[in-house]
Amino acid sequence: MRIVVNGANKYTVVNHLNAVIKAEGYNVQLQHLEDYGLVALQGPKSSEVLQSLVQGVTLSEVPFMTQFSARFKGQDFTITRSGYTGEDGFEISSTGPNVVAITEAILNNPLVSLAGLGSRDSLRL
Repeated sequence: MRIVVNGANKYTVVNHLNAVIKAEGYNVQLQHLEDYGLVALQGPKSSEVLQSLVQGVTLSEVPFMTQFSARFKGQDFTITRSGYTGEDGFEISSTGPNVVAITEAILNNPLVSLAGLGSRDSLRL
């Protein structure tokens, strides 16, 4: 199982989970992936943009809220089809250098524009 948490709270969440695991005696091992990164691609054209980059998956066949694996330039990525903006979208995760590479490729697509958290929050209104 993978849990993706807000970056500003990651140590609080990791510490809390470890405390619960210990207190309850669960037979669970928590692995904090320090070297991983995440980028979100959101919007009505997100599937078209991402499909042009990844191999090993046909995005039109992937249901919403599904996690899957795909490859970009020979590297493995874990991707979740999700949309926190009210639109279709994807959260793309891999090691830091891989996330930088796919982010740069995404941004080279003329259909894509950078949007910060303020833009995302306005879509939630």
